[in-house]
Amino acid sequence: MLIRKLISTEIWEPRGLETYLTEMEADGLRLTKATGWFLYFEQAEPRRMRYRVEYIRHPDEELLALYDDCGWEYVTETNREVQIFRAPEDTDIPEIHTDAESEANMYRHVKQAARNSFLMAAILSIFLGWMLDWFGLEAMSMPGLAWRVVGFTVLTVLVVCGAIVRYESTCRYLRMLGRGEKAPASSRRYRLGIRAQYLVFASFILYCILVLQPLVQSFIDLASYL
Repeated sequence: MLIRKLISTEIWEPRGLETYLTEMEADGLRLTKATGWFLYFEQAEPRRMRYRVEYIRHPDEELLALYDDCGWEYVTETNREVQIFRAPEDTDIPEIHTDAESEANMYRHVKQAARNSFLMAAILSIFLGWMLDWFGLEAMSMPGLAWRVVGFTVLTVLVVCGAIVRYESTCRYLRMLGRGEKAPASSRRYRLGIRAQYLVFASFILYCILVLQPLVQSFIDLASYL
């Protein structure tokens, strides 16, 4: 039986994700595959494993074979750019991350993607400001419109905050690489990101239900009339 876990907003902080997967493996949950939104685990005997995350776009067979020859088992790919490997903790095999400069070069396209997300969030914020200015404060006193405006505002704030956190995380990690510092191996931010992702999804689903409810009710009334 596969256990599905929502991918955290902090998937772009590699050391936190690695620690999270290592802890899951020690708890008897072994990563088997991933999709765009979820990681899938199967229940198994607890093992002490090292997980490594590489941000490589479309790795070829030759590169994967090189990792395999070094002793790293290729596990899965997620979000089209995140490659996940693992190896037994007590084996003496070479690390994937050889030096800070090569890792920073690999990681820079993640920063570009985070920057694009931040720009899109900024555009969404401008649109929200224009919408509020267009409708004016009078809209908040209209029962049929007020909750829609509030809902859209809350969703926008969540998206913008998520984009800011992602961009800040990538910049912070690149600064640490540039200074030759080792990133803290803690899964705390990753686990917090999972909760944040659930909050965004729940808010979006609730908002969609509230928006569609009048339309659904109209169809129900029409069906009863016919």
